[in-house]
Amino acid sequence: MADELNREYLEQAGCRSSKCLYDTPPEEVLESVPNEWRTFHHDLTSITGTDNQNDHEWIVFDETIVKSANKHEARSEQSPVRIVMGSSMHIDASSELRSLQDWNDTGQFREYLDKRLGPYLASEALRLYFRPGTNHWQQTVSMISDYKTICPLLKLASGFFSSDAAYFYVVTNVNRTPLGNLVPQHSDITAILSTLSPRGYKEKRFTDNIVKMFYSFVETGYLSSTPSRTPQKILLIDTKVTFTDSYVRCDFWNRLRLLKMSQNKSQDFDELSEIQ
Repeated sequence: MADELNREYLEQAGCRSSKCLYDTPPEEVLESVPNEWRTFHHDLTSITGTDNQNDHEWIVFDETIVKSANKHEARSEQSPVRIVMGSSMHIDASSELRSLQDWNDTGQFREYLDKRLGPYLASEALRLYFRPGTNHWQQTVSMISDYKTICPLLKLASGFFSSDAAYFYVVTNVNRTPLGNLVPQHSDITAILSTLSPRGYKEKRFTDNIVKMFYSFVETGYLSSTPSRTPQKILLIDTKVTFTDSYVRCDFWNRLRLLKMSQNKSQDFDELSEIQ
């Protein structure tokens, strides 16, 4: 199966084995990645497990720090240094998703959620994600980003919390982007590396906060804004840095994952909600 899925990649790299790839210059390895592996986008339909069959799954394995994504095994790892995990709140925004429908139309938005999650779970998701000042587009991107990126990362990071070995953050600083008023996807990295100059008070305050925290961590192994230097809090980074003991939205998605695992994929999601 793996041979079939990666045959095109090997051919473009001029290889027939993984050993050949290992001996190939990094630039050529990256240039050989098929375009279709780069261009997929996430959508709520992938939550039901019905339409993501063509997504290419990238495998990253770090033998020094994390040997398994299993939370219990992660707890047993004795990392010599503390680690930081985190993401932009809208990391999975995409132009493909933006153009899918008119996100200003409340009827279309509700139909979109009902079709993908079922009426019961759609209502629960709306309750979690509706906040004054947000629109349907922002709510949709937040849902997808939580399910696909933020919650899995938080679950992994939580395995290190008991040994004070990890921090977790979510960037919540909303700004104007080509995809609308969202948290820019890589604003944490661009701020730390100073690749973009902050525009206006909000961006400057956010940049100052995350840069200060980053360099404090590099120097001391702690984030300067963490109370009592105890890295068991989730940090929300905006013009101010705030803390929370839990990311409630992830409880919803984690429950949904458990329901999916315990039921046949063909069972209707409305039926799944009845067993809660």
